[in-house]
Amino acid sequence: MSNHYLVQRLTHQHESSKSSRSGFDKHFYLEYMGRAEFENGDAGKSLRRIRKTGPVTATVRTLTVGDTTRDVHFVAHPQTADEQWQKFEAWAAGNEHAKPFYVCEYTLFPEQFRGEERSYRTDAWWALDSDTAWALDADTAATLVTAFNTPATA
Repeated sequence: MSNHYLVQRLTHQHESSKSSRSGFDKHFYLEYMGRAEFENGDAGKSLRRIRKTGPVTATVRTLTVGDTTRDVHFVAHPQTADEQWQKFEAWAAGNEHAKPFYVCEYTLFPEQFRGEERSYRTDAWWALDSDTAWALDADTAATLVTAFNTPATA
């Protein structure tokens, strides 16, 4: 199984909700993804691991899948970023056991990566099982870095 099996879709938090939130929730809204989020608490577990390990950073990486090549703004701990990117590339490519971008819940990432227009957008993605995240634009990646590195206030 890929270490990108539990991928959480993220959308920017609505401006009207920001004042009542702190930490990660001030920046992003977690789209519903079923058991991983609500039964197992995997988002909270991943966030605790990320913060315990130390600050994350964003790097721009080039990804080619099929006929599409795009920059991906990859958010990870600097000491594991290269290794995690290799795993990300393998996940995106697929293999004899799993199709490209195979995940537990539908992510919209392949469509947005290919530039397909959708009525509903996801702004970023968070791999709960690898403690990495990514976006297709620099501003969202910078917001991811802030969200992961800023603890919630009481």
